[in-house]
Amino acid sequence: MAFGTIKVDQITTSTKNVTVDDLAATSALSSYLTTAAAGNTYLTTAAAGTTYAGIDISNTFTKGQAGSIVALADGATIEPDFASANNFKVTLGASRNLANPLNLVAGQSGVIAVTQDSTGTRLLNYGSYWKFTGATPPNLTTTGGATDLISYYVASTTLVYAKATLNFS
Repeated sequence: MAFGTIKVDQITTSTKNVTVDDLAATSALSSYLTTAAAGNTYLTTAAAGTTYAGIDISNTFTKGQAGSIVALADGATIEPDFASANNFKVTLGASRNLANPLNLVAGQSGVIAVTQDSTGTRLLNYGSYWKFTGATPPNLTTTGGATDLISYYVASTTLVYAKATLNFS
């Protein structure tokens, strides 16, 4: 497909393997649609020479990259959904259980920032997928307001390697 503007009715399954069922209803593409005279709809694509990060090419970023930090709900069991982000934060209001994460994909990595509430003394237990350095789960810093970081790497759909960096007070 050439860069520039193409008329929507010209996109077919034989045009560079593009399949478009209903562009107007596809929110990801709708901002690129324009309607011209005679009611013809066009799809505007990137200018020639524009490059974007892709999954099948090596990319060099020239600016800092950052993902969102998702707040985890504090409760008896804390269950991160790794499909929602790579980085998380939670403030413990009591001793808790960090459950096995949902939606594990091998190769994902990130950090969970665990902060003690003002009372402190909160403990954290871990689900069976969590494997820590030395085969021993860490004892969190128990000072009120202290933050510990749990860095993780997903090895498989049932294995998360993790390491705690403690006592950011």
